[in-house]
Amino acid sequence: RQGFIVRCAFVLSVAAVMLTLSSAAAAQQSFYVTQDGRGSGNGLSYANAWSLAQFETGANWSANESSSQIDPGDTVYLCGRFDVSSNFISPAGSGTTTAPITLRGDCPNAALEVIGTTATGGTGIDVKDRSHLILSNLRFVVDVSVAIRVRNSNHITIRNSTIETARGKAIETSITGSHLYIHDNVIRCTRTGGNGGNDGIGVWQGPWHHVYIYRNYISDFTHAQINLIGYAPSDPHREEVSYVYIYENELSLPTRGYGRAFGFNDSRYVYFFRNYVHGMRARSQVSSRDVYVYNNVFANTKNCCSLGTE
Repeated sequence: RQGFIVRCAFVLSVAAVMLTLSSAAAAQQSFYVTQDGRGSGNGLSYANAWSLAQFETGANWSANESSSQIDPGDTVYLCGRFDVSSNFISPAGSGTTTAPITLRGDCPNAALEVIGTTATGGTGIDVKDRSHLILSNLRFVVDVSVAIRVRNSNHITIRNSTIETARGKAIETSITGSHLYIHDNVIRCTRTGGNGGNDGIGVWQGPWHHVYIYRNYISDFTHAQINLIGYAPSDPHREEVSYVYIYENELSLPTRGYGRAFGFNDSRYVYFFRNYVHGMRARSQVSSRDVYVYNNVFANTKNCCSLGTE
C-alpha cells in the first residue's frame, strides 16, 4: 500500500510539473504591429495588428501574465513598412532573465518590408531604460542619425538583422548599460561620395561594460566600423567602456579609400581577436589600457599591427 501511495504521489507530481510547463508555454503569445494598425487593433493577429502608437503605450505591456498585453517571454512581430521620419519605434516594457521579449521583423503573415525613413535625422528604434529584449531579423534602409539606439539598458541582444544607413551610426549606445550582444548582422554605409556614416557600431558615453560584438559584417563607415568612446565629448568626468569582446567579424572598406577598423578611447579590457580586416587603417587608441589585439587577419590595411594615439 505504501508503494502504491508513493507511485501515485510520483505520478501526480510529474503531472503537476507537466501541467505547469504546459501552462507557461501556453502563456507565451505573439503580437503583431504595423505602422497604422489593422482590423480591430487587438494586436493578436496580423489582420488585427496594433498600431505603432498602441505598441508604445505602457498599458499594453505587463510584467504579469496577460492574454492582451505583452509579457515576458512573448514575441512581437513588426510587420510592413515603418516610416520613422517623425517618430521612432520605442518598446515600452522589458523581459526577464528567463523570459526575454523578442521583437522580430520577419512577420509570418506579411512579407518582410523595410523599417526606414525618408528624411535625414532621428532614430529608428530607441531602447531606453529597458532590459532583456531581443531585436531579431530586422531590416533598415535609413538615412537617420542612428538606426538602433540603446540607452541606460541591460541584457539587450541585436541579431540576424540588416542595417543599411547613409550617415550617422547604425548602432549606438549612450548613458550607461551592460550586457549588450550584437551578432550575426550585416551593417553597411550606403552613401556614395563624400563622408559616409559615422560609425557602424558606436559604444559611447559609459560606463558600459560586458559588450559582445561578434560574427557581424560591417563595411564602408568612414569614421570607424567599431568605435568605443567611454565619455560624452562635453563631459569632463570620463567613464570607461570596459570588458568588450570583439571577435569573428569582417570589417571591410571596399568602396572608400579611408576609414578605420576600430577606435578604442577611454576603454579598458578590450579583446579584439579572430577578426578579418580589409582595406582600412586598423587602429586608434586614446587613453585606453588593457587592450588585446591578437589572432586577426589584416589584408590591404595600413598600420595593420600598430596600436597608438591619434
